[in-house]
Amino acid sequence: MQLSKLSSQGLKKIIPKELVEANNQVLEKIQEEVKTCAMLHTAEETKRKLLSEKSSLEKKIIELEKRKSSEDEHAIQHCSSRQVLLEEDYSEIIRLLEYILLMTLVINFLTSTNM
Repeated sequence: MQLSKLSSQGLKKIIPKELVEANNQVLEKIQEEVKTCAMLHTAEETKRKLLSEKSSLEKKIIELEKRKSSEDEHAIQHCSSRQVLLEEDYSEIIRLLEYILLMTLVINFLTSTNM
């Protein structure tokens, strides 16, 4: 009878230890899952923020490209109008040089015939 009592008491001591160990293992798994869920939530939040920042940067790039295009068009128009003015100035200078040359020839001719 004592042997059966001993075995019964031994089982009582073994079972609670095994249950505690099993409970600890389950608790550890649950804690790991909670950590994993927290990490996943953080990763998803980071992804959301990065996608938002990417979208914002893409909008800024489009705005800058539009502004640059507009500035380029303005610069081209300015250069074109400046080119027209320079061509007109050049033509005027050529005309004046031709007039001066002609007047010089006339003066030389007149001074040579009067002598």
